[in-house]
Amino acid sequence: MDTTNNDLALPSSIRAVCFDLDGTLFDSENFYFKIYEEWLRENYQIPITKEEFAYYETVLDDALIAHLIESGRLDDSEGKGAVAIREEILEESIRRFEELIGGKSAQEGAALLHAFAERVDIPLALTTCSEPPNVDPFLDAYDLRPIFSLILTGDMVTNKKPDPEVYLSALEQLGLPHDAVVIVEDSPRGVLAAQNADIAVIRQCAYLLDRTTIPGSIEAPDLASAIEMIEQRIE
Repeated sequence: MDTTNNDLALPSSIRAVCFDLDGTLFDSENFYFKIYEEWLRENYQIPITKEEFAYYETVLDDALIAHLIESGRLDDSEGKGAVAIREEILEESIRRFEELIGGKSAQEGAALLHAFAERVDIPLALTTCSEPPNVDPFLDAYDLRPIFSLILTGDMVTNKKPDPEVYLSALEQLGLPHDAVVIVEDSPRGVLAAQNADIAVIRQCAYLLDRTTIPGSIEAPDLASAIEMIEQRIE
């Protein structure tokens, strides 16, 4: 197993694990990038890079279309505005959502979770800021609800990541201290949310569009490696 930053501290005895969803349990970032790239090229003849998408959509929180309009690359002579144009792209992503849920990365992520749950006897939590329509199909397609002791989704929190609310809520509901839990994340906002909650975090890097190292996070090359690291600390 190849990891970086793995000299950083994990709890000596892990008593629960919280898993993010998008980009952690399946490859949503590359899926959505493909939709954005195809849609903008076909409708506006605009090329975009993975780096642009990662920065403006994930770091700056859904700002790619506004950036393209403001920079003059996207001609919004019809006056639709960034919000309306982005809604059109989101409608396309919803139409194609089954491709993501039925894809190889989702199948592999679900299989790893089921196998992990069979081997360990600690609570597993799903802690995502995605809304139920983007969570339920994955849980139902792979019969994952029974393996999670706790499921927290975006409609259950007031403040989204990097605010630590979802992870602080998880700690409270699990009834565990912060130094007994590990979080598996992928995005900069998710890692910061874990750090803001003072919980150890492993960053699953297999699907990242932006591979910038985040100080203080333990990096694993893929979900299987992250689970292996955790399992070594479960008594």
